[in-house]
Amino acid sequence: MKTKNTFIDLKYYSIFIINMLLLLDFSPIFASSNTKIFLKNEKNGIDFNEFDAEKLVDTIIISGCKDTIINSQENNCSQALVALSMNATTDCGISNDLNWTYALDFNNDGSINHVGTSNAFNQTIAYGTHKATWIVTDACGQQATCTQKVTVQDGRNPTVVCFELIGMLMYNNCSLDILAEEFVGLNLSSDNCPGPYTFTYDSLGLKPSYTFTKENYGINPITIYMHDAHKNVGKCETFIHFQTKCDIADPFFLPVFGQIKGINGQKKKGINVHLEQRFNSISTRYVITKTDINGHYSTDTIPTYYVDYKLYPEYNQELRNGLSILDMVSMQKHLLGIRPITNPYLLLAADIDNSGTYTIADLIDLKKALLGSIDSFPSNQSFRFVRTNNIANIPYRLAGDYTFSMTSPLDFYRPYDFTMVKIGDLDQSFTLDGPRIEERSYPMRSLILPEKQVELGEEFVFKIGNTQDVIGMQGTLEFDPKKVEYIKVQSQTQQDNINTKSKENGQIGFITEEQTPVIEFVFKALQKQNLSEAFKFSNDQLPSLSVDKQLNLNKLQLAFTQENKKFEFDFDIYPNPMNETLNINCNYPSNESGSLVLYSMDGRFVWNKEIQFTSGFNQFTINLSDLQAGGLLILEMKTGQYVQQKKIFKTISK
Repeated sequence: MKTKNTFIDLKYYSIFIINMLLLLDFSPIFASSNTKIFLKNEKNGIDFNEFDAEKLVDTIIISGCKDTIINSQENNCSQALVALSMNATTDCGISNDLNWTYALDFNNDGSINHVGTSNAFNQTIAYGTHKATWIVTDACGQQATCTQKVTVQDGRNPTVVCFELIGMLMYNNCSLDILAEEFVGLNLSSDNCPGPYTFTYDSLGLKPSYTFTKENYGINPITIYMHDAHKNVGKCETFIHFQTKCDIADPFFLPVFGQIKGINGQKKKGINVHLEQRFNSISTRYVITKTDINGHYSTDTIPTYYVDYKLYPEYNQELRNGLSILDMVSMQKHLLGIRPITNPYLLLAADIDNSGTYTIADLIDLKKALLGSIDSFPSNQSFRFVRTNNIANIPYRLAGDYTFSMTSPLDFYRPYDFTMVKIGDLDQSFTLDGPRIEERSYPMRSLILPEKQVELGEEFVFKIGNTQDVIGMQGTLEFDPKKVEYIKVQSQTQQDNINTKSKENGQIGFITEEQTPVIEFVFKALQKQNLSEAFKFSNDQLPSLSVDKQLNLNKLQLAFTQENKKFEFDFDIYPNPMNETLNINCNYPSNESGSLVLYSMDGRFVWNKEIQFTSGFNQFTINLSDLQAGGLLILEMKTGQYVQQKKIFKTISK
């Protein structure tokens, strides 16, 4: 028979199971030669059809195998930690499992320096161009290979520090050529790799110098670019001030100019700058100018000889700007020698009574200012100004000495810059044009008090105090004056930590700290009610904040619980999205152990950690820098009583 003759000539070597969705008309048993596959036709019973074997053999496809460049952000200039991975797909019907091997040829010189059995590697590799070879094998025995060049190079931008300059246009041609490098503080600028460096006025590196003309009279903003040998670019912004036009006949009449800004970079329009011109002992002329939106000021031209001058800025407003319970705690720690203040600007800020020393009197003035008991410091300004040089914002003279004299024309050829220091603000967090302190994005924390029912006419104590982790609080205790009447606080010491000027409107400002950790308010109930119906914290008189032992600020809210009321368990997380570190805040009713667990969105276990809760506020910080998983994850907080989940998004560092 024809069929027999066909099979006599076959060389049997394999039996396969065919997907019936692909070959519906044929039985699952077939035989094959080296180049042909024969399948029995069930309809005819005796005929065989043949297929090319190559059409049914599985394939492996490696994706993402291409040359790549790694721009290192490491501090060194020789090597970087490189993480690479490869993916592949297979049509093998037996299994999707893949076996990987990789080989690294450092410097691409033909020698194999490292071999691994994975689809990923994490290696410290020197700068240069290297070759990675990837080999993948599937369960059907098929194999694919790819190679890629991996170039590791410096990708960190230089840090460049600029000076402000004063220019004098030349009288003969009304122009002046200035190299970009002249604006740069070479000793203050830095890079992780050695030079050479170039400095230009443009990001492409094409303009190392610039010609200024009479059109540039006045203040000119300048951007300077620093280029390293690996084509990385850093930049800084500064100014150049041309004091005189080139056609002015008398260069001995010049303006006085400069810039005012805070330690934290804050600038404000409208700060008064006073200039006293003392022609003799009985004749004095006063000139006042104001800063612009960038903090710059400039006077009219004045004589530069035979006249003494006194120049000083003044801004005695916004007394409470930047002040918080954190500043009080910092002042206490400084006075006790636990955490001394060493920064000369912050020492100036701590000298609240302007005595040159640091005593309990400074702390008392700070407390009064924070509570709103005073509207100005009795012996000081809201802001003080320190003469600074143009190099590194370092006090030019003794801290607090913000006046000086000019007796030589040479004094007019440099800017008179000042650093403004907010008195009492020991972390210099003031924001002249930014959000108020209660509007900033601090994490939320609850002060949990037990719920209580009070009867009509009953006098009761409403107690606010620091907790296990909280070392200080400030805020506005808001109460309904139709429901309760404020009577007093329990002691005179506590009286110094409250402000009752708005008690008729149902508001009392309060502060707790290490010296007065508890305030006990005495109220009288005007009707039968629960405490939660009459009290809450607000920001109306004093922003409600707390500071913990790590000196972190948190927004503060008031919450009530009782044993027969179900506790509403929840937790806050920040930042979200996150990269390495995640902070978790929550309130819990008791001391209890629990756990944190991370799952992928498809329910796979990713990570877990055992934690311990304490009664009241809890804060946990977890480090997920070693976690390879990224994207959207589910964080579960679990105890013996409660389970709560939140979604987080984890980015992966490149």
